[in-house]
Amino acid sequence: MVIATASLFDVLRVRPTIGTVFGEEHETPGRDAVAVISHGLWQRRYGGDPGVLGKSLETPTGAVTIVGVMPPTFGFPVEAEQPAVIWRPLAPPPEERVLTSGRSSYLRVIGRLRDGVSLEQAQADVDGVFVGFAAEHPGLYANLQPRTEYLLDTLTDRVAGWMQLVLAAVLILMAIGCVNVANLLLTRAAHRARDISVRLSLGATRAQVMFALLVESLVLGAIATTAGLVAAAWLLRIIKAALPPGIARTDAVHLDARVLIACATAGFVTALVAGLVPGWQVSKLAPAQVIKDGSGTSTPARRRWQNALLITQVALVTTLIVASTLLIGSFASIVRADLGFSRHNLAGVRLPAPVQAVSPADFYTRVREVINSVPGVASIAMLGGSSVPLSTGGSTGVRISTPATGAPPVSADFRRVSPEYFQTAMIPVLHGRTFTTGDHGQAVAVIDQLAARHLFEGHSPIGQRVEPLGLTVIGVVANVKLLGPEGSSQAQIYRMLSDTDKIGRVLLVRTSAPVATTVPAIQAALAPLMTDRRSPRVDVVEDQFRLLTADRRFNAGVMAALGLLGLLIAASGIYATTAAMVAQQTKEIGIRMALGASAARVIRGITGTAARQLAVGAAIGAAGAWAASGVLEAIVFGIRPTDPLAYVVPLAIITLGGCLAALVPAMKAAQVDPLQTLRSE
Repeated sequence: MVIATASLFDVLRVRPTIGTVFGEEHETPGRDAVAVISHGLWQRRYGGDPGVLGKSLETPTGAVTIVGVMPPTFGFPVEAEQPAVIWRPLAPPPEERVLTSGRSSYLRVIGRLRDGVSLEQAQADVDGVFVGFAAEHPGLYANLQPRTEYLLDTLTDRVAGWMQLVLAAVLILMAIGCVNVANLLLTRAAHRARDISVRLSLGATRAQVMFALLVESLVLGAIATTAGLVAAAWLLRIIKAALPPGIARTDAVHLDARVLIACATAGFVTALVAGLVPGWQVSKLAPAQVIKDGSGTSTPARRRWQNALLITQVALVTTLIVASTLLIGSFASIVRADLGFSRHNLAGVRLPAPVQAVSPADFYTRVREVINSVPGVASIAMLGGSSVPLSTGGSTGVRISTPATGAPPVSADFRRVSPEYFQTAMIPVLHGRTFTTGDHGQAVAVIDQLAARHLFEGHSPIGQRVEPLGLTVIGVVANVKLLGPEGSSQAQIYRMLSDTDKIGRVLLVRTSAPVATTVPAIQAALAPLMTDRRSPRVDVVEDQFRLLTADRRFNAGVMAALGLLGLLIAASGIYATTAAMVAQQTKEIGIRMALGASAARVIRGITGTAARQLAVGAAIGAAGAWAASGVLEAIVFGIRPTDPLAYVVPLAIITLGGCLAALVPAMKAAQVDPLQTLRSE
C-alpha cells in the first residue's frame, strides 16, 4: 500500500481508468478514508466490475472506500519488489506524534522539472530548502545532504549493472559461435581443398571461389538466423514469465522491427566474418601441390589458424564461465548471509483495524488466544506497521541522539514491537534485557549494536536516554537486515507496542512445524475475527526472501545457462577441430603405428595437443576475467572477483570438458589400421 499526497497523479500525469483520484480535501485527518486501487486488484477481486466505486475495502490501516481504478500499465513506486495495489491519501492521525514532529523521515518527494530546468538547478533549489530545515532543527540534520536524481535512474540503476553483464555475456557467446563457425568452415574448406584446386586449375578465378564460399556461409547464416529468431520468440515468453519482480515495463518487451533488423545484421556480420577466414585460406592455395598431396593433408599454416581459433574460443568461454561462477557464488553468499534473525518457519499476518464494537485490547487478546491454540505454532509477536520482515516499509526514520556522550545524531528506524518480538524473530540479546509486560506505559527502548556504537562508543548504553524520543535504553540486541542481505544497514530503536496504540500491526508467527503446513490453520483460526470474515493473507518470510533475491537468482541462472551454452559450443569446436586434425593426419598416424607406436601413445599425443591448447586459451581467458574484476566488483556480493576458487572451478570444468571432447576422435585415431593406411598411399 502506498500513502501519497493528492498531487502524485498530477506529477506522474496519469488518470484512472474509471472513477477519480483522491484530492487535497482527503488529506485532512478525520475525513472519510478513500483509496485508489490497481487494475490488477480490480480484476482479481472484483472481476472488473465497474460498480466497484464506492465499495469498502479492508486494508492493514482500516477500511477505505474505493474511488478509482488505475490503468493496467500504471505502477508506482516503479522499483518496488512487489507492485503496489492500493494508493491512499497522506493524512497521519494526530496521535502519531513521532510522524509529525519534524524529527522523523518516512517520506520521499518526487516532482516534475519545468522545461529547460536542469537537475543541477533542481538540486540547488532543494539545497536552499534544506538549509531552512537545518536552521529550524539544529543538530538533527548534521552530516546530512539531500540528493536529487531522476526517477528513471532509480529504476535503471537497479538493473543496469547486471543487464550490461548479460549483454557482455551474450556478445562473448556470439563471438564464441563466430569463432567456432569459422573454425568449422576452415576445416570444411581443408577437406574440399582438392576440389577447389581442381576448379582453379580448370580456370576458375580465386575471387569466384572465395565468393562461392562466402555465399555458402551467408546462406547458412540466414538459415541459422531465421531458426534463432523463431527460437527467440518462443523463449521470450518463458523469460518474461521468469523475470524477477521490480523490472518495470516488461509488457513492452517484444520482437519488433528494430530487434529483427539488429538480429539479421548480427547474423549477416557473423556469417561474413566466419566465411572470410576459409576464403582467405583458399586465396593462398597452390593447386598443383594440393592435387599432388591430396585433400586430407594438413599444412602448418592451416594448423596454426585452427589452433589460434581454438585457443580464442577457449579464452572467451573461460571468461564467460568465470563470470558465471562469480554470480552463482554471489547468489550462494546471499542465501547464506546472516540477517540477524531467523527467516525459517516464520510468517507474518497483516491485521486489519478492529471493528468499532470491539476494543483494540480485546481484539488483539483474542488474536493471541486463537493463534496460540493452532497446532505447530511455537511463539507469536506483534509489530507496528503493515510490513513483514524482508518487505519494504514497516518503520519510521528518526534522528536520535543522546546527552550522555554528546555524539552526533544518527538516523535510525523506529519500530514498535511487543515483548515477544525478539524471541519470536530469534534476534540475539547482547546486553541488558528486552521488554516485559511490566514496561507497559514506560518510556523505555531497546536499541541495536549499530545505534549503540554510534551513540555510546566506549560507554554502556544501559540506563542512558535517547532524544528526541525521551526513552531510556534497557537493552541492546544484534543488528538485523530486515530489507535483506543487500539492504542498507540502518540503526534500529525499538519501543514497546501497546494494544491501545492506534497504528496498523503485523502478527509475527514462529512455527515448530514447516510453516507452509501451518498457514491454512492460521488463516482458518483468524477468519472469524476478520471484519469481512475472509481468510487473511499470510506472508511467509522465507517466500519474502525468495522474492527479495529473485533478481539475483535469475541473474545467476541466466549466466549459468549462457556459460553452459558457451561450454557446449566450445566443446563441439574442440571435438570438430580434433576430429579434423585426426582425419588430416591419418597417414602420419598410420605410419607411427606401423613403426610401433601403441594406441595409448597415439591417444596421449592427440589429447596432449588439445590439453596444451586448452591450457593456453584458459590462461588467456582467466587473465581477461581478472582484468575485468573491477567491473564485476560492483555486481557480486560476499565474494571477491579475484577469489582463486572462482577461477579454479571454471578451469577444471573447461579442462575436463575439452579433454573429453578431444578423447572421442583420439580413440578413433587409435583404431586406424596401419596396413590399410600404407596400402592407400
